[in-house]
Amino acid sequence: MTRGAAEQHLRTAQAMRDGLAPRPALRLTMEGLLVLAAAARRPVQPDELTDQARAQLDILRGHGLIGNLGTPTEQAAPVTQALIAPNVRLRAEIGTARGRATWSAWLGAERAVVAVRADPARDDLAVFIVPPGWAPVMAVRWLGVGPRPKATLDGAARLPVTLLQQRLADPATPIPAGIGGELRALWGQPLVLWGLKAEPGGFGMLVLDAGQAGFWQALPRGTPASGTSPADRNTGVTPSADTNTGDTSMGDAGRRPPDDVMLCPLPPGEVWRRVARCVVGADAWRRAAHAG
Repeated sequence: MTRGAAEQHLRTAQAMRDGLAPRPALRLTMEGLLVLAAAARRPVQPDELTDQARAQLDILRGHGLIGNLGTPTEQAAPVTQALIAPNVRLRAEIGTARGRATWSAWLGAERAVVAVRADPARDDLAVFIVPPGWAPVMAVRWLGVGPRPKATLDGAARLPVTLLQQRLADPATPIPAGIGGELRALWGQPLVLWGLKAEPGGFGMLVLDAGQAGFWQALPRGTPASGTSPADRNTGVTPSADTNTGDTSMGDAGRRPPDDVMLCPLPPGEVWRRVARCVVGADAWRRAAHAG
């Protein structure tokens, strides 16, 4: 490659990075996303909405996403298309002592909508509009996937789910008698359990982030539960099934939770690859379903 070509390549790469960087987030709630999706089907009239949804409509108008007639603006068309008919729906959750922090995305053909709730106690979302390929990158960054020391174990470790849940809720939980020494280094780390799921097709993964002890794939011994996102509130707008996302938790009401969990070490690069495979698998599932 000549010097001129190399410089052109660097300029192009930088322009791509600049173009992919998300703009500052919109502050919306799930009502706001539902209002935006509903406007793509028919004009949204303020007097048909609840007070909360009407306030969200004002925010959407202020950001140029919905016009005075109650319909999406031209610039918002790819955004609303992603919400009402996404190619892939992606959801990640981090379990915390206060509840679940959530990251959700609807990937369309031209744009993706990413909604992040970092504080489980709050209803507001940080909403980003990005190119579809950028959404999985944002998910991995939000989950904190990055370089880590190589895991100390080469094989798998097994422990009861209830014990892992206790340890996640209370870092002071002691290691009970009978737990093998291979778990002691992991036990002393700041543990975080997160899950990711891609639809259609139910592609997902459950990962234990053990800090300096690395990443571990968590394999519940049984069928994990599934559910939906909190999109069914009474906003005056009927939510679409396309605005629901899967739940990656290990157990919910109505399903028997697994008894044990197997922990298998994962290099950070493998975590990235598996996230990408979830997204690609869901898109391939959609294409096959449409072809059939």
